[in-house]
Amino acid sequence: MSTNTPPETAPLQTKRFSQILSEKLAKFRDMNPLHMLKTYAFFYQYVKPFKVRFFLAMLITFPLGMMDGMLAASIKPFFDALAEGRSTLDFGFFTASINAIPLFIIAFNVVQGGLNYVSFYLTSYVGAQLSNAVRFALYERLLAFDIQKSQALNSGFVIARMFYDPNQVQNALLQNTKTIISRFSSMISIALVMFSLNWKLCLIAYGIVATIFFPVAFVRKKVMSLLDSEAKIYAGVLSVLMETLNGMKVVHSFTLYRFLEDLYNKAQRDMYDRMMGIAKAQAVLQPVNYTITSLGIAVVLWYGSYLVMSKEITAGALIAFVTSMLMLYRPMRMLGNTVIMTQQLMLALERVIEILTQKTYQRRDTNRLPSVEPLAKQIEFKNVSFKYDTRNDMALENVSVKLPVGQMVALVGRSGSGKTTLADLIQGFYDLKPGNGHILYDGLPISAVNLDSLRRQMAYVSQDTFLFEGTIIQNVRVGRPEATEEEVRQALQQAHLSDFIESLPSNIDTHVGERGIMLSGGQRQRLAIARAFLKNAPILILDEATSALDSESELAVQQALDDLMENRTTLVIAHRLSTIRNADRIVVMDKGHVAEEGSHEALMAKRGIYYHLYNTQYQVQETEPAPAATAPQEQEQEQEQAQGQPVAV
Repeated sequence: MSTNTPPETAPLQTKRFSQILSEKLAKFRDMNPLHMLKTYAFFYQYVKPFKVRFFLAMLITFPLGMMDGMLAASIKPFFDALAEGRSTLDFGFFTASINAIPLFIIAFNVVQGGLNYVSFYLTSYVGAQLSNAVRFALYERLLAFDIQKSQALNSGFVIARMFYDPNQVQNALLQNTKTIISRFSSMISIALVMFSLNWKLCLIAYGIVATIFFPVAFVRKKVMSLLDSEAKIYAGVLSVLMETLNGMKVVHSFTLYRFLEDLYNKAQRDMYDRMMGIAKAQAVLQPVNYTITSLGIAVVLWYGSYLVMSKEITAGALIAFVTSMLMLYRPMRMLGNTVIMTQQLMLALERVIEILTQKTYQRRDTNRLPSVEPLAKQIEFKNVSFKYDTRNDMALENVSVKLPVGQMVALVGRSGSGKTTLADLIQGFYDLKPGNGHILYDGLPISAVNLDSLRRQMAYVSQDTFLFEGTIIQNVRVGRPEATEEEVRQALQQAHLSDFIESLPSNIDTHVGERGIMLSGGQRQRLAIARAFLKNAPILILDEATSALDSESELAVQQALDDLMENRTTLVIAHRLSTIRNADRIVVMDKGHVAEEGSHEALMAKRGIYYHLYNTQYQVQETEPAPAATAPQEQEQEQEQAQGQPVAV
């Protein structure tokens, strides 16, 4: 059976998504060099448009690192000349006056500064382009997710991934790569200088410094879980913040200040605990690394002094060697921080890859699947069964419903009977699993047609109207982006919004606020109806389209909807049953089944579910004569009306 996710079960799916993500990331925690290269290679597709600048920035990093070796190599001739009272410096390949040292220092810094400037500019340019490209790729992938996956995602998780991780991708591929290249080339050049000065001292220095990797490896394993959970907690903090902003009326109405403050503080404390855990682990490395490097310097000074006394090396050579060691040990002392940062960046890269490589809802390309023409015969649900993966019961079971062209079919029933599921399926929001029936558009399964072309034939007005943050005209143009201002005004007039629009200082250019917060519920719903007027699609899907309107507005808009529905194929999900009395056919849903079907008059005459729903809503007897009920039947009807059974939602 089909397994999909209804909106009310999204939190459960979010937990499962996070668990799956953590499990997938676990296999990447060994910092395998080959895996790191593969991970970096994945993002080359986003660097490729700027590859010349990228590789030039990386190439410049090599001479910048090698310049440390040049500086170390110049120390020995200088101190040898001072010790021997000479005015010339012997570099082996050439000699220079000691007075040239100031010029050498100036030239060295000018060249180094120039290379740093070019490298910084190129890195900043490529970095900005890279983070934007990755962020856009994530957004594209988000739009490509099916309804199930979109509903399962936690909003804080998505925002964190969209804005935090692309910057981490930039840091990993550019800044961190530059740091690794620079320090590697610096260590190689300094090692060559140290080896040329005295190979015995070089072996001692590198033998001792190699022990730094042991505490670094220990700390890395310790902070891995902290780094992973830190990202989750950060997403949780964002979720609390977004829920607070979106639910501000509820917050004030139920005085939830203390509750939300405690919730936010707990998330902040969790974040603080993780950050301090990482900081403590890094802090442990500092005294250990300093002790190891100090031991190395002490041993080199002790043995180096012996070599100077035995005339095996000069004092200038020893000074140059110790200076080189200090230059080498400085980045080595920061090795722990570098490793932790690299691991943190790798986790961010993997989170991005996890989203970008997830299976998405494949758009049905026009070149592969046929586009549909305006409906000629009917839309048919043929033995359709459907089940959400978080529910044990079937949402729909063996449902067969026909929606003939030009007719109005109404769906009624209690909450959870499957009405909205039918409306979602007809738009292709979910796919049916094999063996679970078919949804046919003029005889073609909608799974075999181009969905974009199918949805262009439909206009959808839901009970939960969503408005984008923007102006009134921008929100109405969602129905048809290329529409003129005159066409937009006509749609607003048809939705009985003209008087309200004219009363606004900025008219149709008035901003509606986030999610349309500046408008009333009825105004938001009429804007959605205006979208449907503007789209002028041959098929209408109205899901409680007038549920947020007062009686006066409902009468006006209902007349407009009647005009809109004329000569169109319409599927109506009704809460107020008076609005569908004139439907060509009313389908009564009950627990995922079609319980009754017929006209209003025929269903009232049956005295079944529809009859009870109608009377429960209006608490009046049907005006048309009905067969007299027996005493037990009348008593049962009165009990059901007194219980106030829920009406369709």
